[in-house]
Amino acid sequence: MVGGGPGAGIAETHRTAMRLDDRSLIVAGVFSRDPEKSLIAAKKLRIPEDRIYSDYVAMADAESGRKDNRIDAVVIVTQTASHYKIARKFLEVGINVICDKPLCLKLGRRKSSQ
Repeated sequence: MVGGGPGAGIAETHRTAMRLDDRSLIVAGVFSRDPEKSLIAAKKLRIPEDRIYSDYVAMADAESGRKDNRIDAVVIVTQTASHYKIARKFLEVGINVICDKPLCLKLGRRKSSQ
């Protein structure tokens, strides 16, 4: 999980939904930009210390390189403005993304090559 630290309302809803069918576990994450808040959330969720990351880039790089117990997917529960860059990083390293909110705040137009 990326995001979802103390005070993040929707994250608890996501975690509750994940427990409903017992098919998913949170085993790694970066839960806040504030390292202390991230650590508090990780300990509450019983995340092993070697799976608590300082930022999403470190998490994506480390998890994609794991030979055993690599994450199957990342759940993004940050503010909408950060969804795209986080999703893109995880997809670039071959990790599936779960993000139920928009990936951007506005539509852009691609320039035609003609």
